[in-house]
Amino acid sequence: MKYQGGQWQGQVIPLGYIEVIITYQQPPYFSAIWGQANTQVQARAVSRTSYRAAKPGVIVLAPSGKATLSGNGNTSINVTGGGSVIVNSDNASGGVMVGSGNVAASGFYFTGTPGYSTSGSGQFVNIATGQPDNSIIHSGSQAVPDPLATLPVPTMPSTALLPDGSLATTTLKFTGNQYGATNQTLTLSPGTYNGGISVSAQGNIVLQPGIYYMNGGGFGFAGSGSLTVAGPASPDTGNGVMIYNAPQLSSDVISIAGSGAVNVPAPTTGTYQGISIFQDRTSTNTVSVTGNGNMNFGGTFYAANGTLSITGNGGTVSGNPTDNIGAQYVSADLVIGGNGAFNIDYSGGNPINIRVLELVE
Repeated sequence: MKYQGGQWQGQVIPLGYIEVIITYQQPPYFSAIWGQANTQVQARAVSRTSYRAAKPGVIVLAPSGKATLSGNGNTSINVTGGGSVIVNSDNASGGVMVGSGNVAASGFYFTGTPGYSTSGSGQFVNIATGQPDNSIIHSGSQAVPDPLATLPVPTMPSTALLPDGSLATTTLKFTGNQYGATNQTLTLSPGTYNGGISVSAQGNIVLQPGIYYMNGGGFGFAGSGSLTVAGPASPDTGNGVMIYNAPQLSSDVISIAGSGAVNVPAPTTGTYQGISIFQDRTSTNTVSVTGNGNMNFGGTFYAANGTLSITGNGGTVSGNPTDNIGAQYVSADLVIGGNGAFNIDYSGGNPINIRVLELVE
C-alpha cells in the first residue's frame, strides 16, 4: 500500500506505519439558497508503532489499575538508575498526579489514552534534565507482562527458633525485652513465623540474612526502634533478607513505618537476588512502607495482585533525598504520597521492549 498524500505520496508505506485520511462533506447552510454545493473537508495523519527499551523501575500490572501520586510541594519521587514508570491500565487516567508533588524517571509509558491526568501543579519530570518533558511520556503503549511471573514461590522453611529457645508458633509481638532480647534488641533467625511478626514501641530488630516466611499475620514494624540486617551470610540470600507474605486474612499485611533507622539490603545471591518483599500472587492485601528520613530498603517490592502504598516523609540533604525506598515496584495498584522526597533506586534487571504509538505526520 502506498501513501495517498503528504511528502511521501506514492511511496510504499513502511511496516509499522499507518496513514489515516478522513474526508467529510460539509453541507451548506444559508448559502444553499444560492445553490452552494457541499464543501469537502479532509484531515490526514500518519502514525507508527516502535519498540523502546525500558527499564521497569515501576510497573502497575492491573489492566484497570492506577498509579496515584498524592503529595504537597515537598513530595519528590526519583526513579534513579534509568528506571521507567510503566502503567498497564487502559484507563484514560491510569497515572494520576494529585497535588503539587513531582515524579522523575527516564520515561513514562501508559497503555491508556492519554493514560494519565493531573490535578494541581504536580509534573512528570525527565530525571536526566530535572525538567518536565512531554517527549518521554508515551500514551497508548503496549501492556507488558509481569516480569516476575516465573519467580518460584519459596518453600515454607522450618519454624524459626527464637533466642529464648521457643519456636515462632504464634504471632511474635515484640515491644522491648521479650524472647531473650538484649537491651531491647532482638536478633531473629530466618524461617517460618506462624502468625507473623509485630514490632512496636522501642524494640530494635536485627534480622540475620535469609528468607522470613510470614505464615499468616503479616509483618508489622512501628515505633522508634531500628530494623537492620546483620549476621553470617545465608546460602539462600547471601548478605540480604527477603520477606515473604502468605496472608490468611485481609489484615495480614506488611506494614513498615517506624521512625527509627531501617536498613534492609535485598538478597545478594540465589533465586531471590534483588527481591526484598514478595507477597503471595493471589493476595489483594496492601504492602505499606513509610520512610521517615532513615530508610535504606534496597530491593524489589512485589505484590502482583495487591496494592503498594509508599509514603515518603523524609527530607533532603544537599538536595538529595535521605530515603531509598525499594529498587523496583511491581504491583496491581500503586499509591505514593507523603511530605518528603525519596528514591526508587532501580539498579538491576535487563531492559524490556515496550511498544509505543507515535504520531509522525
